[in-house]
Order: sequence, then C-alpha cells, then structure tokens
Amino acid sequence: MTLPSSADRFPWLLVSALVLLSAAFTYATVAGALSFNRYVAEPFLATKKRDSRIAEAASLELKAVYRGRDLYLTTCTACHGPLGEAMPNLGKDIGHSGFVAEQSDSQLLMFLKLGRNTWDTENTTGVAMPPKGGNPMLNDDDLRDIVQYLRYLQALHNSP
Repeated sequence: MTLPSSADRFPWLLVSALVLLSAAFTYATVAGALSFNRYVAEPFLATKKRDSRIAEAASLELKAVYRGRDLYLTTCTACHGPLGEAMPNLGKDIGHSGFVAEQSDSQLLMFLKLGRNTWDTENTTGVAMPPKGGNPMLNDDDLRDIVQYLRYLQALHNSP
C-alpha cells in the first residue's frame, strides 16, 4: 500500500479549506445579522413596552387596541391624524378631546355609528363626520376596537 502523493491530496485540501472558509463566513454573517436585528428591534420593543404599560394603566386590552389602531389608520387618519392630533380644518384632536374623555364606551360606539352632521350644534369644525367614518364595512366589534384605540390615544397623550 502506497501513500497518496501530494498531487492526489491537493483537491481535497482545497475543498476542505473552502468548506472551512465558507463556514467561518456564514458564522460571521449570521452573527452580524443577529446583532444588527437586535439593534434595529430596540425601538420597536420599546414601543411595545410603552403600549403595554399604557394599555394596562388604562385597563385596555392591547390586542383590541392594535386592531383598533389598524382600523383607525385606514378610516380616521385623513381627518384626525395618525395619533389623533387633528388635521387642520378637518377633524378634532382626539388625544386631548374632552368629548371623548367624557363619553362612555357605549356612547362613543353610538357616536361612531351615527357620525355628526354639519348642522349639529355640537359640530365645531363645519365638517361632517360620516357614520362609521365613511367606512360602511365596519361592524360593532370593529367600532369597539376603535374605541379602545381612542382610549389608548387619550392615555398616550396624558402619560408622563
């Protein structure tokens, strides 16, 4: 039995070196990506913690708040802004609204269902709020979730 010559071993040494180099590169890439993901995720995790803290303090169900937020963003932001801050000459400021704060959840639900016409003496903008924000597809459960988000916005604007 003869030993293989160095010429016979060369391809296997090259393949072994390439496999080791590839493994090291993969490890470095994955470790870097994981580290970067943790760095990028920090603001989102902080927001999630803030949302949980505010929802708990206001006795809100966080999942309902998130569902309500999604519905609010697609239905209400044109007039009321993404954080309830009001768009100029359109909707009212929800985050600081005494009206929203004074209403029970069922009263707000009914208000959202019916809207507010321009001839209503309580209308201070001169702009009508259509029933269900103009989205007839919203059902009572959707409107309840939006009410949860309105309560969240109020708590957010009033939190330290």
